[in-house]
Parts: sequence; C-alpha cells; structure tokens
Amino acid sequence: RIKSDGINETSDMRFKKNISTIENALGKVKQLRGVNYEWRTGEFKDKNFDSAPQIGLIAQEVEKIIPQVVITDASGYKSLEYSKLVALLIEAVKEQEKKIESLQSENQSLKSNSEKEMQSLKADMKTLHDALDILLKENVSLKGDKK
Repeated sequence: RIKSDGINETSDMRFKKNISTIENALGKVKQLRGVNYEWRTGEFKDKNFDSAPQIGLIAQEVEKIIPQVVITDASGYKSLEYSKLVALLIEAVKEQEKKIESLQSENQSLKSNSEKEMQSLKADMKTLHDALDILLKENVSLKGDKK
C-alpha cells in the first residue's frame, strides 16, 4: 500500500505525439464490469492483501476492451492503471451529455408540436360546436315552422 497526499502523473503535451480523442468511450465503458470481491488472502499471504470487501475491475476483462491500462508482470499477473480510466470516463460523460441534449431538444420539439396540434384541435372542436348549435337552432326553428 502506498499512502500519499498527492501523486502527479506526467501529462505534458510536449511529451506526447499522435494525440486523438478517445472514440466510442461510452461503448467501452458500457462493456466494463464493476465487481465486488474479496482478496484470496489465505493463498497469497506475501501480498498483504486487505481482508475487507473490495470493489474494482478484473484486469483480464478490461484488457479485452482497453488494453492500454493493463500491465502484465514477469509472472503473468495483471494489474490496472485505474487513473488512466479517467480520460475514458470523461469522454463517455461527454457522449452521454450530447445524447441527453439531443433527447431534450427532440422532447421540446415534440411538446411544441403537440401543443400546436392541441390548439388546432380545440379550434376545430369550437367550430364544430358552433356549427352544431346553429344546426340545432335551425332544426328547432324548422319544427316550429311545421306546426
């Protein structure tokens, strides 16, 4: 275990090349499986695993989706660079926000069209009601004329 009041990870643009935005971030996040688990402390005493229940991801599953965050040691054991998942999550949230904004716009458009249709139907109903009143009055008047 490492305890710290802060860790800085190198991220300066001047050190990087071939920079591109993560594509299909939401699709990748949707494939990830968050799990509850307990360490096999009895079998791996030398690892000093915590005996409390844990949450996290399974490196072998993550590797199939985002191999860039998985490290395999000399013995074949895998670990994750969880901090690198932040970039993926940021892009996934942005994708969701675009979808939400699109749905809100579509919903507003549907509401507006529905209100216009409702006003039109109300106007048509009033016209029919007025016409019916006239017909009923004429019918009453005609019945009175027959006598």
